[in-house]
Amino acid sequence: MTLVTRMFSMPKKDQPRVTDNDQGVITVTLAGEELRGWSYASDDQRRAKMLLAREYVEGWYDGMKRRDARRPAGERDR
Repeated sequence: MTLVTRMFSMPKKDQPRVTDNDQGVITVTLAGEELRGWSYASDDQRRAKMLLAREYVEGWYDGMKRRDARRPAGERDR
C-alpha cells in the first residue's frame, strides 16, 4: 500500500497534518497535538524545512504500517 493510499484509507482525525503558518513556523500535528515543529527565516529554509516535515510524516506512516503488520489480523486498525 502506498503512502497516499494509506493516507486516504485512514480517518482524517488519525492522520498527521503539516501546517505552515506563513510566519516562520511549520508544524506537524495529530489530533490537535503538536508532534514536531520547525522554524525558518527565509524561503530557502522554508522549502528545506517543509521537506523535513514531509519526511517526518512519511516516517510516521511507515511506522504505522510496520506496527499493523506485526499485529494479528483481528487486532489491526483498532
